[in-house]
Amino acid sequence: MYERICGEISDRKQAEATLRRHNHDMQQYIEQVDKVTASATAVHEGTFNSATLDDVAQRNDQLGQLARMFQLMAAHVQQRERQLKQQLMELTIEIDQVKLQKQVAQITESDYFREIQAELKDLQPDKFWRS
Repeated sequence: MYERICGEISDRKQAEATLRRHNHDMQQYIEQVDKVTASATAVHEGTFNSATLDDVAQRNDQLGQLARMFQLMAAHVQQRERQLKQQLMELTIEIDQVKLQKQVAQITESDYFREIQAELKDLQPDKFWRS
């Protein structure tokens, strides 16, 4: 009877150790899932750093595959965002140039400007400065 009880206690200790190990593994898994979730928020906020998922990406399971694909997707998103910002800047410059050209055209095509040009043609600088 004593041996049976000792055997049962030993089995229970093994089961508890296995449970603690599984619990620890599960906690690590959840922490890594949290990293992926936090990374999604960081991409949205523009603060994502790909290296934060490196340890998760090294896993050989579906979570590791998700992390690797997330890193790749985030890199594409960041690159696309840089391209769009560059295009926006170029378009803004173009728009500003067109606005400036329109403003110059409005001034140079006005009657007032033409009158001033005509007066300047008639003005003789030598006579003006001698008076």
